[in-house]
Amino acid sequence: LLAPTIEDARTIAAEIERLNEDRRAVTTEAVEVARALVGETPPPLIVVDSSQMSSGIIGLVAARLAEEFHRPAIAIGIEGGEGRGSCRSIPEFDVTALLQRNADLFLRYGGHRAAAGFSVAPSRIPEMRARLVEDAARHIDAGALVGAIDVDAELPLGAVDRRMVQWLGLLGPFGNGNPAPVFVARGVRVTDSRAVGADGAHLQMSLRAGNVTWRAIAFRQAAAAVPAGGDADVVYTFRSDQFGGEARLQLEVLDLRPASDAGFEAGAG
Repeated sequence: LLAPTIEDARTIAAEIERLNEDRRAVTTEAVEVARALVGETPPPLIVVDSSQMSSGIIGLVAARLAEEFHRPAIAIGIEGGEGRGSCRSIPEFDVTALLQRNADLFLRYGGHRAAAGFSVAPSRIPEMRARLVEDAARHIDAGALVGAIDVDAELPLGAVDRRMVQWLGLLGPFGNGNPAPVFVARGVRVTDSRAVGADGAHLQMSLRAGNVTWRAIAFRQAAAAVPAGGDADVVYTFRSDQFGGEARLQLEVLDLRPASDAGFEAGAG
């Protein structure tokens, strides 16, 4: 990107950053809406639709659901009398082949094994959901829906400082083809733990290591809660959320269990 003066460059950069923050906030809200639509026991294929999800962010929402639930996911936004869907999959399942087997449902579609998109008449969304879920159930091995977590390194929370987080940020942007780094920390003290979310399925926690306390969120893991005052082994990554117009860094806990000498198996959670 070029600008005639450094002042112009700063103004443009500030506007780009503002727009990016707005997009992150809208995406965070849409993902929360989508999670609430998934329900307690997700089917082999997740399909969510909402007028609150714009076509500009449905791919991000689908990717987040596929990562979180380790199963193919479809997010559909309804705009201008048309449903626009974005699909993200897991390595074991060809999502474009799914669309091809049910091509009569769509106004148009296209994609590849891991990701696809389509347009559909809103009136056909209930039929589409039922057929695609049934089709996916026939073609996905149940074992593929049990996700293993690849851990990049053991990183005690007491060793993490702002400089390290900034350095890790240089590895981004993260997404398909460049996932965010995942770490494991052992013997972390849980100072606060409570169920949150519309269905109480998520955990909001405070985790302390040494003199440092981290805010943490664990999606769909209320059943695995470690009580406040206990020690836990956690698999985590870093995430930035919007709150009151400001970005806040916290941990996303991908797996946790009471601290033990055995801990997690290497390379998986």
